[in-house]
Amino acid sequence: MLESGHDECAQDVEEQKGLLTDEEQKLSDAKGDFGNMYFPSLLVAHVTATLLVVLIFAWMMSYNAEDSQKQGFNWENKSPKVFNWHPVLMTTGFCFCATQAVLSYALPLPKLVNKMLHLFWHTSAWIFSAVGLYAVFKFHNKNDIVNMYSSHSWFGIATIALYGIEYLGGLAFLMPESYISHQSMFKYYEKY
Repeated sequence: MLESGHDECAQDVEEQKGLLTDEEQKLSDAKGDFGNMYFPSLLVAHVTATLLVVLIFAWMMSYNAEDSQKQGFNWENKSPKVFNWHPVLMTTGFCFCATQAVLSYALPLPKLVNKMLHLFWHTSAWIFSAVGLYAVFKFHNKNDIVNMYSSHSWFGIATIALYGIEYLGGLAFLMPESYISHQSMFKYYEKY
């Protein structure tokens, strides 16, 4: 019974597709099951990602208010301010840039433009994360603190490594299909 209901619904959707212009169809496809909540959901995602970066930045500017030596940002050797770059850059990379990358396909733009925006934001996310990782290692090394001493460290390294592997796998979709024989194998998973 569920299958026949699903088939009828799919048939109705196919009939409606013929009545829409290309622009309306792309917008309809993008909305999916969200319906009227599509644009408010996008807005909430963008605002939340932006707000998170702003709040982390403000926190690091006022962190340890009683000790002005630890407030703000600095790249000088042995400065405790070097560490403050780590949370800001990691949040910017993984929360802001990665969110923008995921949502770049929600824009009603040509597919190639969406792909390039997606690539730009993922590249930015990886760069911000790599520099954030460099900041914490620099701080630890200059202040004689052992690296990789907590589960946070190990999960962080694993996350960046997996993100890098996923990034390299995603680059395969920028190449012409004649160069990548296994591209069709990933297309099933790419739609999610």
